[in-house]
Amino acid sequence: MTVTLAYGSCPSVSITIDTVGNLLEFDSTESNNVAVPSWVNQSPDIDNNVWTRKIEEITYVVRLSDLDYKKLRDLQNFHALLTYNDDVFGKVDEQCWINNLEAEYAGDENSALPWKVTLTLVVPI
Repeated sequence: MTVTLAYGSCPSVSITIDTVGNLLEFDSTESNNVAVPSWVNQSPDIDNNVWTRKIEEITYVVRLSDLDYKKLRDLQNFHALLTYNDDVFGKVDEQCWINNLEAEYAGDENSALPWKVTLTLVVPI
């Protein structure tokens, strides 16, 4: 059971999160008439073909290693359109952006996966 976020086909800017035992919480909400956020890379393709003003915000709270947390921060810094797959909730090749990323270091609870990360994705629907 995994969640994968990727920028293009470059493996160095992608992350696969193993959700078995590492997924602490999950939430999903839908909103209508949402304006394009300023951090979205606003090209004509995105405005016309991707952003529909109706979105789903998907939030995961997961445990991550140092390397996976760094990759996730790098993906957030791109503010680029990502490809999103989640085999638990049936999302296949969805397009999304990282809306929010919050992290708390909790190495005393789990030294192998010391980061407790709250990741919020914006998925046009």
